[in-house]
Amino acid sequence: MPSAIRFTVRLLGVCGLIVLCGAGLASAQSTPQTAPPAPVSQGVFGGVPSRSDPASSTGLLVSVTEAYDDNVLGEATTPIDSSLQATGVFTELNANLTTHAGRGKTQFSSSAGTDFRYYSDQSEVVGIGHYGSAALTVAPSPQTSVAVTGGVAYAPSYLYRLFANAAAMQPDLNVASGYAVTDNSSYNYEGRLTVSEKLGSRNRLVLQTGARYTDFRVPAAQVGNAVLRDLATYEGGATFSRSVSRDVNVNIGYTYRRAQYYTGVFPTEHDINIGVDYDHPLSRTRRTHLRLNAATVVLDAVAPADPSGVLRRQYRVVGDAALSRQFNRTWQAEGAYRRGVGYIEGITTPVLTDALTVSTSGLLSPRVDLVAKGAYSIGEPVAFGESNGFKTYTADVRLRFALNATWAVYSEYLYYYYDFSQGFVPIGAPPTMARNSVRAGLTLWLPLAGR
Repeated sequence: MPSAIRFTVRLLGVCGLIVLCGAGLASAQSTPQTAPPAPVSQGVFGGVPSRSDPASSTGLLVSVTEAYDDNVLGEATTPIDSSLQATGVFTELNANLTTHAGRGKTQFSSSAGTDFRYYSDQSEVVGIGHYGSAALTVAPSPQTSVAVTGGVAYAPSYLYRLFANAAAMQPDLNVASGYAVTDNSSYNYEGRLTVSEKLGSRNRLVLQTGARYTDFRVPAAQVGNAVLRDLATYEGGATFSRSVSRDVNVNIGYTYRRAQYYTGVFPTEHDINIGVDYDHPLSRTRRTHLRLNAATVVLDAVAPADPSGVLRRQYRVVGDAALSRQFNRTWQAEGAYRRGVGYIEGITTPVLTDALTVSTSGLLSPRVDLVAKGAYSIGEPVAFGESNGFKTYTADVRLRFALNATWAVYSEYLYYYYDFSQGFVPIGAPPTMARNSVRAGLTLWLPLAGR
């Protein structure tokens, strides 16, 4: 069974790359992705609201950055075993290509990126991350929509998935290079299929299935004689949605999820949830969106402090809430909270987390845009209980000035922290970590199609 799961997830990822390669043969046009909407009135520069967000049109975004990281390991006895943990200056080259194509019933989008750093003190070049992903949406009838997504990513750091993510499980191949703290390289394969069917004027049924597989490439000797186990997760479920008014939808759903840690432990999860979506347009260019969901999770996993390794049934109450607001024509603010069960590479048990995120973005002037984000999360490994919990928080502020529609300069401050000092530490990572990072760079935006 593990071999079959690995083959299936890799196949989905490879299929996504095949579609990605075919993007160059399609006639591209500026079609928005299914991401949170960008500010309505765009500035002079034609790139993206932030370097971690998908571009709003087909093009290539290249950034050259000078950066300084002040890294503080939480324990003085913890040796620095990687350039990614050393205090100092480095040069970073980041490139991202985004495409959009299709007309009418068929829409296609793809993205690919690569990120390299040069540490002059160590005379070392490090590939921080490389990824490619694609999405294809087909509407065979006015009532039916089918979406297929897939991708592959390489990342020498996996700990960015520790940080707060207030969204439910969904494709996430962005390697988040700013959060790299280890050289534990891995390949990530991910794929998802979604089928949406309208059942009359008010009802909709959505069927989803997806899988993710992380393949670590690091010998045990490089992680203190421990073993970084591969991790596979897959899920399937259905959500029934009914429109009760112009602005309000009620959702009822069920999701089955299973994880394979390749240690002989295969926890399973049954989610039964009910929620509400409120989406109210305030004007032609402004709107408010509120989402509320509550769920009961039936989790078959190792019980806290149980050394037998036997899976036992546990019941958890989880849920999420998200609020976004467009205002003042060029600004958007978002906040989200999620309590849920997650599966993180390097941790050999499911974790129960509470995560809070806030962000705002917009134009200070037609030439100046600002992005500010913050996140906080606390969690506990299900198999070890609250006495072995952890916490993380991060803040990121970036200011960009457009020289013209093609060139821009920017500065950025990034801070993040995690603490596993209560006894449970991810394999190959220091127990605690804090980082202050200051960056300044030049960005080039090359549109590859009419906008």
